[in-house]
Amino acid sequence: VIDDITKKVDRLTEKLYERELYTPEDSRQLIALKLQLDEQMDVMSEASFAPLYYKIANIYRARGKEKEAIICYQTILENFSETAYGAKSRDNLTEMGVEIKLPETKSADDEEEEEF
Repeated sequence: VIDDITKKVDRLTEKLYERELYTPEDSRQLIALKLQLDEQMDVMSEASFAPLYYKIANIYRARGKEKEAIICYQTILENFSETAYGAKSRDNLTEMGVEIKLPETKSADDEEEEEF
């Protein structure tokens, strides 16, 4: 499934770089790919998903769909902040004027309180 998503996202990214027009079918496919990736994240979270979210975010951003791009960049920060894509996503969000929301981490004190 991930290989198929990767190939399709790469094709849409190439189309963007080549400045080809996006068809309504391309737009539908992009939405479907994002939904498939979200479903995969529900099953397991792998660092290999970060570049896919990043590419999808860049496509959305280039097409003027900032809300969708922000969601993808934020997903990277919440799940893959330690990767290079985390830093890139943070930079893009800052450039877009978005307040960055980092995931909350539990402190050692919080974990001790949960044990009781």
